[in-house]
Amino acid sequence: MFINDPIDLVRNALSVICSLNDELTILPGTQVITLKNVPDHPSILCGGGSGHEPAHAGYVGSFIQAAVCGNVFTSPPYHYVQSAINYLNENNNNQGVLVIIKNYTGDIMNFTLAVQNCPNVNTRILIVNDDYAFEYDRRGLAGTVLLYKILSEAAKEMDLEQLYQLGITINQKLATIGVSLSSCTLPGQKQNYQFQYGTMEIGLGIHGEKGLTQQQLVSSQNIIQIMSKILSVTNQDELIVLLNNLGGTTDLEMNQLIYDLLQQNQRIKCLIWGRAMTSLEMHGISLTVLKNDDEKIFEWASKQSPNLNVVINPKLKIYSFETIQQIQGIPLTKKQVQKVRYICQELIKEEDQFNYYDKQVGDGDFGQSIKNGCLGLLELGEHLNLEQIGDKLAKCMGGSSGPILGCFIFGLSSQVKDPENDTEEQWNKGVAEGIKRIKQLGRANLGDRTLLDVLEPVYNQYILEGKPFKENLSNLISYAKIQAQLATNLKARKGRSRYLAGKEIGQKEPGCEFIVKLLELFLNQ
Repeated sequence: MFINDPIDLVRNALSVICSLNDELTILPGTQVITLKNVPDHPSILCGGGSGHEPAHAGYVGSFIQAAVCGNVFTSPPYHYVQSAINYLNENNNNQGVLVIIKNYTGDIMNFTLAVQNCPNVNTRILIVNDDYAFEYDRRGLAGTVLLYKILSEAAKEMDLEQLYQLGITINQKLATIGVSLSSCTLPGQKQNYQFQYGTMEIGLGIHGEKGLTQQQLVSSQNIIQIMSKILSVTNQDELIVLLNNLGGTTDLEMNQLIYDLLQQNQRIKCLIWGRAMTSLEMHGISLTVLKNDDEKIFEWASKQSPNLNVVINPKLKIYSFETIQQIQGIPLTKKQVQKVRYICQELIKEEDQFNYYDKQVGDGDFGQSIKNGCLGLLELGEHLNLEQIGDKLAKCMGGSSGPILGCFIFGLSSQVKDPENDTEEQWNKGVAEGIKRIKQLGRANLGDRTLLDVLEPVYNQYILEGKPFKENLSNLISYAKIQAQLATNLKARKGRSRYLAGKEIGQKEPGCEFIVKLLELFLNQ
C-alpha cells in the first residue's frame, strides 16, 4: 500500500479532498468534511470508518452535506459527530439533520450518543441494513449509497420527518449481496486472510469479514445468477440496480458483469455502477437492488452524479465481431487435417503450462493465446487449407504470437501449392520462407531469445542437411530440446523479456518450448 504512516493516512487524504475542492472544509479538531455553504433544507449526515472511499467523504457536495470519517474500518468518536450535527443545523436555517449510518455496533453507539448530546437539534437516525447474506441483524452495505442518492434529491422537496419516513420505506426494500475473490489489506498490515486459488466468497462484509460460504469460482454469468437468486430478483420486478466495485475489480470485469446483468434482467429501469462503497483493494463486487414502482423515486435515483455512472432503461445491444470470409486455397488432405486437429487438441491441454512459462518472463498469457488459436482452427471444421490456417492464427491468437505464426504459415503456403502432391523439397522451401518472414516481421535473429532459437537450428540441422525425419525423430526432438535449453542462457533482445534486465536468464523461453512441443506432436502422431 502506498503510505507513509498508517496513523496519518486518513487525515492526509481528507486534507487533499478539501485542498482540491474550495466548496469543502474540515471542522476544526475533527475528521468531519462538510460543505462551506450548507443548503437551506434538511441536511444529510453520514459517516463511519474510512477505507470505503468514495464513501463517505467523496459524497459531500453531491449526495450529502457532511461526512464524519473515522480511521480505517473504525467508527469515528461521538464528539466528531456532535460537531457535525451542530454545524449543519446552524447553517441550514434549523431545518434539521438526517443521520444515516450502517448497521455496525460502533457506528450505532457513537452516532446515537452524539444525537443524544444535541437535544436542541431536530434529528433522525436511519440505520441501513441491506445485507441479504443474513436473515437477521443485517449489516449495512453499498445500498447505503443508493439511499444517499435518492434522499439527497428528495431533501430538496421535503421536511425532515417526510425525508426520514421515505428513508425507512426505501431501506426496507433495499437488498444487497457481495461476492469477492480476495479479502482486503489494512494499512501497514498483511491481508486479512487468503483465498484459495479458484475460489470465491459469497456474502462477505465490507471490512474483510468472512461471509456465508466459499465455493469454487464460477463464470460471471453464474455469479450474477447466484446473486439475483439470493436477492429474489425476477423479470416481473421493475428495478433500480447498483453494481458496486469493492475496490480491486477491473473495468473489463465490471463490463462483463454488466453484460450478464442486462442479459438476465430485462426490467432494470435505472442502472448505477462504479466504485460506490469499497473495501480498500478488495477484488469483489456487490449487487444492490431496489424493487420500485414509484416514478418519483426512479426520477431521484436517475439523476446524474459525478461519482457514479447512471443509465436509464439500459438495454444490451448485440454486435457482431466476426467476419465470415472464405479463404481460397488448395485443401489439405484428410490425413493432414486430422493431424492439425490432433495437434490443436493436445496444445489446448498445455494452456496452464505455457501460461506458467510466460509468467516467469512476460505477462502470463501465452498459453491462452495458443488455446485461442487452436480453438479457432478447430472451429473451421474438416476442410482446411494453409491460407485459412495462417489467417485464423493471425486473427485469433492476438498479441505477437498471432502475426508471427500466421506469417510463418503464409510463408509455407507461398511455396506449397498442392499439399497432397508437392514434394518434400517444396515443403522445405516453405519452412525456409516461413522462417524468413518471421525474421522480417519480428525483426528478430538467431540469439535474440525467441522461438527462432529452436526453429532455425532444427531447420539448419535436419532440413538443409537432408536428414530424413522418420529415421531421426528421436534425435531431432532431442536436438530441439537442447536448443531450447541453450536459449534459457540467452539475454532477451526481443519481446517483453528484454525489459527484465537479465532476470530472464535461467528461465524457459515460452516460444522455444512451444516449438519443441509442436515438433513432438507433429512428428510422433
